[in-house]
Amino acid sequence: DWGIPSGPMMRSIFYAIYMTDVVGLDPRLASYGALAGIVWDAINDPLVGILSDRLHTRWGRRRSFLLWFAIPFGLSFIMLWSAPTWESQTALLVYVTLAFMIADTLLTLISIPYFALMPELTEDYDERTALTSYRSFFQLFSAMVIVIAAPAIVDKVVAAGGTQQQGFMLVGAIFGLIGAVPLLLLGIFIRERATPEQTKSIPIQKTLKAAWQNIPFRYAIGMYLLNWSAVDMIIVVFPFYLLYWVAEGDLLAS
Repeated sequence: DWGIPSGPMMRSIFYAIYMTDVVGLDPRLASYGALAGIVWDAINDPLVGILSDRLHTRWGRRRSFLLWFAIPFGLSFIMLWSAPTWESQTALLVYVTLAFMIADTLLTLISIPYFALMPELTEDYDERTALTSYRSFFQLFSAMVIVIAAPAIVDKVVAAGGTQQQGFMLVGAIFGLIGAVPLLLLGIFIRERATPEQTKSIPIQKTLKAAWQNIPFRYAIGMYLLNWSAVDMIIVVFPFYLLYWVAEGDLLAS
Protein backbone atom coordinates (compact mmCIF):
# COMPACT_ATOMS: atom_id res chain seq x y z
CA ASP A 1 0.00 0.00 0.00
CA TRP A 2 2.94 2.40 -0.26
CA GLY A 3 2.13 3.77 -3.68
CA ILE A 4 -1.66 3.77 -3.78
CA PRO A 5 -2.33 6.25 -0.92
CA SER A 6 0.87 8.30 -1.20
CA GLY A 7 0.16 9.54 -4.74
CA PRO A 8 -3.40 10.74 -4.08
CA MET A 9 -2.39 12.18 -0.71
CA MET A 10 0.41 14.24 -2.24
CA ARG A 11 -1.90 15.31 -5.06
CA SER A 12 -4.73 16.25 -2.70
CA ILE A 13 -2.57 18.40 -0.44
CA PHE A 14 -0.01 19.95 -2.78
CA TYR A 15 -1.37 19.87 -6.34
CA ALA A 16 -3.63 22.92 -6.03
CA ILE A 17 -0.88 25.13 -4.62
CA TYR A 18 1.57 23.62 -7.12
CA MET A 19 -0.66 24.63 -10.04
CA THR A 20 -1.14 28.19 -8.78
CA ASP A 21 2.19 29.07 -7.13
CA VAL A 22 4.68 26.94 -9.08
CA VAL A 23 3.10 26.52 -12.52
CA GLY A 24 1.47 29.96 -12.43
CA LEU A 25 -2.02 28.85 -13.42
CA ASP A 26 -4.94 31.12 -12.55
CA PRO A 27 -6.73 29.65 -9.48
CA ARG A 28 -10.10 29.63 -11.24
CA LEU A 29 -8.66 27.71 -14.19
CA ALA A 30 -6.82 25.35 -11.83
CA SER A 31 -10.09 24.54 -10.10
CA TYR A 32 -11.68 23.66 -13.45
CA GLY A 33 -8.81 21.32 -14.25
CA ALA A 34 -9.06 19.63 -10.85
CA LEU A 35 -12.84 19.30 -11.23
CA ALA A 36 -12.45 17.60 -14.62
CA GLY A 37 -9.96 15.16 -13.10
CA ILE A 38 -12.22 14.35 -10.14
CA VAL A 39 -15.24 13.79 -12.41
CA TRP A 40 -13.14 11.47 -14.56
CA ASP A 41 -12.07 9.62 -11.40
CA ALA A 42 -15.73 8.95 -10.56
CA ILE A 43 -16.27 7.57 -14.07
CA ASN A 44 -13.19 5.39 -14.48
CA ASP A 45 -13.51 3.52 -11.16
CA PRO A 46 -16.55 1.40 -12.15
CA LEU A 47 -15.20 0.97 -15.69
CA VAL A 48 -11.94 -0.52 -14.43
CA GLY A 49 -13.89 -2.61 -11.91
CA ILE A 50 -15.98 -4.12 -14.70
CA LEU A 51 -12.88 -4.71 -16.82
CA SER A 52 -11.08 -6.39 -13.92
CA ASP A 53 -14.03 -8.67 -13.20
CA ARG A 54 -14.31 -9.79 -16.80
CA LEU A 55 -10.63 -10.09 -17.65
CA HIS A 56 -9.22 -13.62 -17.78
CA THR A 57 -5.52 -14.14 -18.48
CA ARG A 58 -2.93 -16.73 -17.55
CA TRP A 59 -1.86 -14.41 -14.72
CA GLY A 60 -5.39 -14.12 -13.33
CA ARG A 61 -7.85 -11.25 -13.24
CA ARG A 62 -6.18 -8.89 -10.76
CA ARG A 63 -2.46 -9.68 -11.03
CA SER A 64 -2.43 -8.76 -14.72
CA PHE A 65 -3.09 -5.12 -13.91
CA LEU A 66 -0.24 -5.03 -11.39
CA LEU A 67 2.16 -6.54 -13.92
CA TRP A 68 1.12 -4.27 -16.77
CA PHE A 69 0.64 -0.94 -15.03
CA ALA A 70 2.93 -0.86 -11.97
CA ILE A 71 5.79 0.85 -13.84
CA PRO A 72 3.60 3.36 -15.76
CA PHE A 73 1.86 4.09 -12.46
CA GLY A 74 5.21 4.97 -10.89
CA LEU A 75 6.20 7.15 -13.85
CA SER A 76 2.91 9.06 -13.59
CA PHE A 77 4.14 10.46 -10.25
CA ILE A 78 6.80 12.39 -12.19
CA MET A 79 4.50 13.39 -15.06
CA LEU A 80 2.01 14.92 -12.65
CA TRP A 81 4.62 17.40 -11.39
CA SER A 82 6.36 18.23 -14.69
CA ALA A 83 4.21 21.01 -16.14
CA PRO A 84 6.09 23.03 -18.79
CA THR A 85 6.87 26.73 -18.46
CA TRP A 86 4.31 27.91 -21.01
CA GLU A 87 2.91 31.43 -20.94
CA SER A 88 -0.46 30.39 -22.34
CA GLN A 89 -2.93 29.79 -19.52
CA THR A 90 -5.11 27.67 -21.80
CA ALA A 91 -2.21 25.41 -22.77
CA LEU A 92 -1.19 25.02 -19.13
CA LEU A 93 -4.77 24.18 -18.17
CA VAL A 94 -4.95 21.49 -20.87
CA TYR A 95 -1.61 20.02 -19.81
CA VAL A 96 -2.30 19.83 -16.07
CA THR A 97 -5.83 18.50 -16.68
CA LEU A 98 -4.57 15.74 -18.98
CA ALA A 99 -1.72 14.95 -16.59
CA PHE A 100 -4.23 14.71 -13.73
CA MET A 101 -6.53 12.43 -15.72
CA ILE A 102 -3.74 10.16 -17.00
CA ALA A 103 -2.21 9.79 -13.54
CA ASP A 104 -5.63 9.12 -12.05
CA THR A 105 -6.41 6.52 -14.71
CA LEU A 106 -3.18 4.66 -13.97
CA LEU A 107 -3.93 4.88 -10.24
CA THR A 108 -7.36 3.34 -10.89
CA LEU A 109 -5.91 0.61 -13.10
CA ILE A 110 -3.73 -0.37 -10.15
CA SER A 111 -5.87 0.32 -7.09
CA ILE A 112 -9.20 -1.25 -8.10
CA PRO A 113 -7.72 -4.67 -9.03
CA TYR A 114 -5.39 -4.42 -6.01
CA PHE A 115 -8.28 -3.93 -3.59
CA ALA A 116 -10.27 -6.69 -5.32
CA LEU A 117 -7.30 -9.03 -5.07
CA MET A 118 -7.29 -9.20 -1.26
CA PRO A 119 -10.52 -11.22 -0.77
CA GLU A 120 -9.41 -13.56 -3.55
CA LEU A 121 -6.24 -14.51 -1.69
CA THR A 122 -8.12 -16.31 1.06
CA GLU A 123 -11.65 -17.28 2.07
CA ASP A 124 -10.78 -17.28 5.78
CA TYR A 125 -12.34 -14.40 7.73
CA ASP A 126 -9.46 -14.03 10.18
CA GLU A 127 -6.86 -14.00 7.39
CA ARG A 128 -8.81 -11.34 5.50
CA THR A 129 -9.03 -9.24 8.66
CA ALA A 130 -5.28 -9.58 9.22
CA LEU A 131 -4.53 -8.63 5.61
CA THR A 132 -6.79 -5.59 5.90
CA SER A 133 -5.07 -4.53 9.11
CA TYR A 134 -1.60 -4.68 7.57
CA ARG A 135 -2.82 -2.88 4.46
CA SER A 136 -4.46 -0.11 6.50
CA PHE A 137 -1.33 0.37 8.60
CA PHE A 138 0.92 0.90 5.58
CA GLN A 139 -1.74 3.04 3.93
CA LEU A 140 -1.80 5.48 6.85
CA PHE A 141 1.95 5.30 7.42
CA SER A 142 2.85 6.05 3.80
CA ALA A 143 0.39 8.96 3.70
CA MET A 144 1.96 10.40 6.85
CA VAL A 145 5.49 9.97 5.47
CA ILE A 146 4.77 11.78 2.19
CA VAL A 147 3.02 14.67 3.96
CA ILE A 148 6.15 15.21 6.07
CA ALA A 149 8.79 14.32 3.49
CA ALA A 150 7.48 16.14 0.40
CA PRO A 151 7.85 19.72 1.71
CA ALA A 152 11.20 18.85 3.31
CA ILE A 153 12.58 17.50 0.01
CA VAL A 154 11.29 20.49 -1.95
CA ASP A 155 12.86 22.79 0.64
CA LYS A 156 16.22 21.02 0.30
CA VAL A 157 16.15 21.31 -3.49
CA VAL A 158 15.35 25.04 -3.31
CA ALA A 159 18.09 25.58 -0.71
CA ALA A 160 20.56 23.84 -3.05
CA GLY A 161 19.75 26.27 -5.84
CA GLY A 162 17.03 24.32 -7.63
CA THR A 163 13.43 25.25 -8.30
CA GLN A 164 10.30 24.19 -6.49
CA GLN A 165 9.16 22.30 -9.58
CA GLN A 166 12.41 20.32 -9.62
CA GLY A 167 11.77 19.55 -5.97
CA PHE A 168 8.26 18.29 -6.69
CA MET A 169 9.53 16.20 -9.60
CA LEU A 170 12.16 14.66 -7.33
CA VAL A 171 9.49 13.82 -4.75
CA GLY A 172 7.41 12.25 -7.52
CA ALA A 173 10.37 10.17 -8.72
CA ILE A 174 11.22 8.95 -5.20
CA PHE A 175 7.72 7.99 -4.18
CA GLY A 176 6.84 6.73 -7.66
CA LEU A 177 9.70 4.23 -7.39
CA ILE A 178 8.82 3.31 -3.81
CA GLY A 179 5.20 2.77 -4.82
CA ALA A 180 5.71 0.91 -8.09
CA VAL A 181 8.24 -1.74 -7.02
CA PRO A 182 6.11 -3.46 -4.31
CA LEU A 183 3.10 -3.54 -6.65
CA LEU A 184 5.20 -5.13 -9.38
CA LEU A 185 6.56 -7.70 -6.92
CA LEU A 186 3.00 -8.52 -5.83
CA GLY A 187 2.06 -9.10 -9.45
CA ILE A 188 5.02 -11.45 -9.88
CA PHE A 189 4.74 -13.53 -6.70
CA ILE A 190 1.09 -13.46 -5.55
CA ARG A 191 -1.28 -16.17 -6.78
CA GLU A 192 -5.04 -15.71 -7.00
CA ARG A 193 -7.54 -18.29 -5.78
CA ALA A 194 -10.11 -18.97 -8.51
CA THR A 195 -13.52 -20.13 -7.27
CA PRO A 196 -16.73 -20.70 -9.27
CA GLU A 197 -18.35 -17.69 -7.60
CA GLN A 198 -15.48 -15.42 -8.52
CA THR A 199 -15.49 -16.37 -12.19
CA LYS A 200 -19.04 -15.04 -12.68
CA SER A 201 -19.47 -11.43 -13.78
CA ILE A 202 -22.66 -9.53 -12.93
CA PRO A 203 -23.98 -6.95 -15.43
CA ILE A 204 -23.42 -3.37 -14.32
CA GLN A 205 -27.16 -2.61 -14.35
CA LYS A 206 -27.89 -5.43 -11.90
CA THR A 207 -24.96 -4.39 -9.73
CA LEU A 208 -26.18 -0.78 -9.47
CA LYS A 209 -29.76 -1.89 -8.84
CA ALA A 210 -28.72 -4.29 -6.08
CA ALA A 211 -26.55 -1.63 -4.44
CA TRP A 212 -29.32 0.99 -4.54
CA GLN A 213 -31.84 -1.42 -3.02
CA ASN A 214 -29.53 -1.93 -0.05
CA ILE A 215 -30.73 0.77 2.40
CA PRO A 216 -27.72 0.54 4.80
CA PHE A 217 -25.46 0.90 1.77
CA ARG A 218 -27.18 4.18 0.89
CA TYR A 219 -26.54 5.50 4.39
CA ALA A 220 -22.92 4.39 4.20
CA ILE A 221 -22.43 6.14 0.83
CA GLY A 222 -24.06 9.30 2.18
CA MET A 223 -21.78 9.40 5.23
CA TYR A 224 -18.75 8.68 3.06
CA LEU A 225 -19.69 11.50 0.68
CA LEU A 226 -20.20 14.06 3.45
CA ASN A 227 -17.05 12.99 5.29
CA TRP A 228 -14.71 13.18 2.30
CA SER A 229 -16.28 16.38 0.98
CA ALA A 230 -15.33 18.09 4.24
CA VAL A 231 -11.87 16.49 4.33
CA ASP A 232 -11.09 17.38 0.71
CA MET A 233 -12.09 21.02 1.17
CA ILE A 234 -9.85 21.35 4.22
CA ILE A 235 -6.94 19.55 2.52
CA VAL A 236 -7.03 21.87 -0.50
CA VAL A 237 -7.31 25.11 1.52
CA PHE A 238 -4.89 24.25 4.34
CA PRO A 239 -1.59 24.66 2.38
CA PHE A 240 -2.69 28.13 1.25
CA TYR A 241 -3.55 28.99 4.85
CA LEU A 242 -0.14 27.83 6.05
CA LEU A 243 1.71 29.62 3.25
CA TYR A 244 -0.08 32.96 3.14
CA TRP A 245 -1.29 33.39 6.72
CA VAL A 246 0.94 31.39 9.06
CA ALA A 247 4.22 31.70 7.11
CA GLU A 248 3.34 35.04 5.48
CA GLY A 249 4.14 33.79 1.97
CA ASP A 250 7.47 32.05 2.61
CA LEU A 251 6.61 28.48 3.62
CA LEU A 252 8.69 26.32 1.24
CA ALA A 253 11.58 28.65 0.62
CA SER A 254 12.24 29.65 4.24
